[in-house]
Amino acid sequence: MSYNGRVRAKRSLGQNFLVSSKVAEEIAAACREAAAGACSVLEIGPGKGALTSHLSRLGLPLVLVEKDDRLAAEAAARFPGSEVINADILEIDAGVLLRRDYSRPWLVAGNLPYNVGTRVARLFLRFPSESAALLFMLQDEVVQKLRAVEGEEGYGPLAVLCRTWWKPERLLRVSPGAFRPAPKVTSAVIRLVPVQSPPLGVECFDEFAPFMEACFAAPRKLLAANLALVAGEKNAALRLMGVCGLDQRLRPAEASPGSYAKLFLAVRAVQTIG
Repeated sequence: MSYNGRVRAKRSLGQNFLVSSKVAEEIAAACREAAAGACSVLEIGPGKGALTSHLSRLGLPLVLVEKDDRLAAEAAARFPGSEVINADILEIDAGVLLRRDYSRPWLVAGNLPYNVGTRVARLFLRFPSESAALLFMLQDEVVQKLRAVEGEEGYGPLAVLCRTWWKPERLLRVSPGAFRPAPKVTSAVIRLVPVQSPPLGVECFDEFAPFMEACFAAPRKLLAANLALVAGEKNAALRLMGVCGLDQRLRPAEASPGSYAKLFLAVRAVQTIG
């Protein structure tokens, strides 16, 4: 087997191989810029190595996580200076991986499969302290959900989780023709850089995520109605919104990530006292 196209994509793994050298060069340029603050590089799903060949020339320790047995073996042969982990990124402890004996912070990059892209991106939102930047290619719709601001289409729990700890930027859109096989959707490349002074410590992530899901449980209702799910009852929710200086007529998509951080801390303080 070689990287010349004779390795066929597996639909079960959601594989769409990047074949456009122009797009690979554009992503590589973004990686080179992001790598200025990185000490090690992690690529998720290197596939046939379209991006890996560029990452291997950054002069930094390179770790490749590839689920496909065939492609993992090829990557080990083609990039002997890298560490290849033949595993599903969702089935290994990413925190342990990022905190191993490699120098930090990391540049984490990858052309993520559409069927797990949101889950993988969300997984790495947990690690701003270990990361210089995240640079992912995803379905454009997912990129919009990560980067949306209040009031924009796609704004929801994922955008709030992202913007609480990261500064997202969509770098480019990628047409289906850049891949083999060609997907039915447009892709986009997003770069996420850690926020310097986030409103919440990252140790709050596991509590904040379900809090946000509750706040958007019924997106068309007033935020106070959803907040009552965690505050106990609507009057308590209204009082908390008043304490945080928020308009009680706000709907979920109208509150900023900073406002949600204040609400979260207020709810947690009340529950701790209670």
